Amino acid sequence: MKYKRSFFNIKFDETDTEVWLYNTLSNAMLALDKNAYEIYENSLETLQKEKPLIFNNLIKHGLLVDKNLNEFDLVKYLYWMNKFDTTTLNLTLVVTKLCNFDCVYCFEKKENKKLTQRDIERILKFMEKQLPGRKNLSIGWFGGEPLLEIPLILDLSSKIRSITEKHKVNLTQYMSTNGYFLTAENFFALYNAGITGYDITIDGPKEQHDKLRPLLGGLGTYDKIISNLISISDEYSNILKEEKALITIRVNLTHENLPIIKDWLENSFPEELKSTVKIYFAMVAGGGEKESPANYILNMDNFLLSPLKDTYMLLEISKFALDLGYNLQFSLKPSYVNCGAEAEGSYIILPDSKIAKCPVIMNVIGELDNEGNILITDLPSYVKWMTKDPFRYTGTFEECKTCPMLPICGGGCTKVYFNTNNKGCRIFKDSLNEYLKIIRDIRIKKVHNNSPN
Repeated sequence: MKYKRSFFNIKFDETDTEVWLYNTLSNAMLALDKNAYEIYENSLETLQKEKPLIFNNLIKHGLLVDKNLNEFDLVKYLYWMNKFDTTTLNLTLVVTKLCNFDCVYCFEKKENKKLTQRDIERILKFMEKQLPGRKNLSIGWFGGEPLLEIPLILDLSSKIRSITEKHKVNLTQYMSTNGYFLTAENFFALYNAGITGYDITIDGPKEQHDKLRPLLGGLGTYDKIISNLISISDEYSNILKEEKALITIRVNLTHENLPIIKDWLENSFPEELKSTVKIYFAMVAGGGEKESPANYILNMDNFLLSPLKDTYMLLEISKFALDLGYNLQFSLKPSYVNCGAEAEGSYIILPDSKIAKCPVIMNVIGELDNEGNILITDLPSYVKWMTKDPFRYTGTFEECKTCPMLPICGGGCTKVYFNTNNKGCRIFKDSLNEYLKIIRDIRIKKVHNNSPN
């Protein structure tokens, strides 16, 4: 027999008639009838002989692999290849450190700083040097609250587009915003500037959201955000439904809002938004920049959910929302590196031309000079960040050698490793089967929605 079962196969569901499998390396998900699965488990030779179509399909989708293939070496190769990929440049531009909100769990320290003309000139020179030979440029507009600086964003976006057009580089732009200033008028202006993705946080019903995410001074923000989203949905539903632009709602779950989230989803969330926005649920995490509010909630057990204990609540609410007809932003695929912040071509550019790797802890490792070059100012930190190696299989990463999730998580969050020397495994690691069931239902729903009948 030339083939073997992939180590990265996961059996995540079983019914009276079929068994569902997922492969974390190929991202393939499929169901086998009980008879075929029994043969697959007991004898690949018999499967090849009696059910050649199924056998070949398992090869095609990576659930059967060449018996001589060391799959962990393959994942290692893909990890380092993606980590030092030179085709894509990912930049997060922190246009201002100011914000009009006073969120109780904010991971940033507010500062009266924004990108200056000097910073902008350095950024543009940096792009001119970095983009030749690359295929893609991804720009994330970030803050503080980026929409405090709309004229700056529109002007800089136009200049960036000119550079990418000159170098024939594909440009994508997205924004993390609190949504307070994302009026229909601003949405359309930003859409015309090429900004087509938004991540906005709404932490449940009005009372809870306004408590967690008030304006500076204490006034609520829920009504304004919802009004903006309804206006955008009314005026530009064609753009959203055709996915020419995507608005994603993040709902942070805490012990305070858990008891009322389901009622909000079922009875209070605007019905007209369910077909035009996507939604996902997350946990508030302690930690962030020094002197940020997030650093003071690390031990608030009565507020924070625990990834080790409470992931099932997140999954339960996600499944509840899916059953109500919400479009979930809920996906799973091999990324090899844990997040873009690990990659060599990924940088956070802050006011004062400072360079960081992670948008949560803002760990400054260098700065841009007047010619657009990166000067590394904290070499020990930069080296530790870039040399996280889950394939050493000792100490911190010993467990990775036998973990089927390795292609998905790449050894865990680099921020956690950087700060604590721990792995920072994905929160759904111990609830993977339930997570995969939701992924399956989303994929089936998508196929059904795209069916001509």
